[in-house]
Amino acid sequence: MEVKLPSIRITAGLALLVTLLLVLSSEAAAAKRPRAPSGLTATAVSSSEIDLHWTNNATTSVTAITVERALSPGGPWSVIATLASSATSYPSTA
Repeated sequence: MEVKLPSIRITAGLALLVTLLLVLSSEAAAAKRPRAPSGLTATAVSSSEIDLHWTNNATTSVTAITVERALSPGGPWSVIATLASSATSYPSTA
């Protein structure tokens, strides 16, 4: 079983909302919540791409980072990528 913990949510250009989720094993989640990513930035590269960058503060208990997006703060949210636990960036395209 995996547990997803919301960590950061930002609003960026192009009416794009992004959230990063840390994916943990249930054993790790029970032991200690990992530190959330910090310093999330969104840079508009073009009218259809926003590059996301963050500082990864994850510990070894994190198994993946999930990137989600929505067109409004209330959602619905959709998973757009599942990244390696060491990831520090993602190019989000429309």
